[in-house]
Amino acid sequence: MYAPPVRPPTHSLAATLSLVLLFALASCRSTPAPEPFARDRLGQVCRALSYAAAAQGIARDQLGRSLDLSEPAALQQTTPRAAFDATRRDLMRAQARIETAAERVSFARVRVDDIVERWDKELGSYEDPDLRDAAEHNLRALSAKLEAVMRALAAAQERFAPVSRHLADRMLLFSHQADRLTPMEVTQSEESRQKFAAARAEMDRDVGAASALVDEFTRSVNRGRTD
Repeated sequence: MYAPPVRPPTHSLAATLSLVLLFALASCRSTPAPEPFARDRLGQVCRALSYAAAAQGIARDQLGRSLDLSEPAALQQTTPRAAFDATRRDLMRAQARIETAAERVSFARVRVDDIVERWDKELGSYEDPDLRDAAEHNLRALSAKLEAVMRALAAAQERFAPVSRHLADRMLLFSHQADRLTPMEVTQSEESRQKFAAARAEMDRDVGAASALVDEFTRSVNRGRTD
């Protein structure tokens, strides 16, 4: 006589599967993937620094173009009203670029602080004191390089203010002439010209220096990964 195979009770099978699932979840929680290798933290820092330097370069170029376009020689064939409108638009563009650069620098600061803080905490996870000392030495060296880069970016960001103020002064002057048919003659002292020229040169110099330092740091990171 045919006897059908004995099937385990449905509730027993469900209980067994539940236990397997619980053991699997417990195993995942007890042996997580090492966090330092879960994300490319240093790559994120390099990208944040590069974005900040690029944004500063864009702001510098925009501010420089705006200044060149608002020079009296460039406005000889236009009316004071048109000069005011054009300079106002250029100033708004330049200020937007400067604000974007400031946001990028702030974000890079967050990335830098995050990687240094996290890696510093992870030093306590070492069992081997020699390996911990080596890791701490590398972290201190990395932190010093990052702080040098951030100081350069911060210094470059500060150079925008005096140059931007000069452009704002030009716009204000044009606004006061807006109802005239022809622009009034403005005599600028040699001291004033030299002061503005120095401010613009310092902006160009420090923005370029910060960008070069970011590039140098990024190259050093990439060399370390390929050596």
